[in-house]
Amino acid sequence: MAKIRIRETGEVVTETTFRTRNKKVRPVLTAGISKERLDQLGADPVLNGAPANSTPPYEYSYESGVAQGDDGVWYTVNSVGPVFTE
Repeated sequence: MAKIRIRETGEVVTETTFRTRNKKVRPVLTAGISKERLDQLGADPVLNGAPANSTPPYEYSYESGVAQGDDGVWYTVNSVGPVFTE
């Protein structure tokens, strides 16, 4: 599912959540949200970043956040798990 970053707060939400929050905005959001439309609504698309290098079966790659790349585009950041907390 697509992720969207809201510029004002820095919050990252799914496309479904973004649509729900903006359903009263006109014109109605259509099937695909263009980059221009996101810009008008104060948001940026988040693209999938490269998976982290893991050693199966004991480790796996998981999404741990988002970061802005050198090209100004937002990407997901992936880390290696498992993560143990004490």
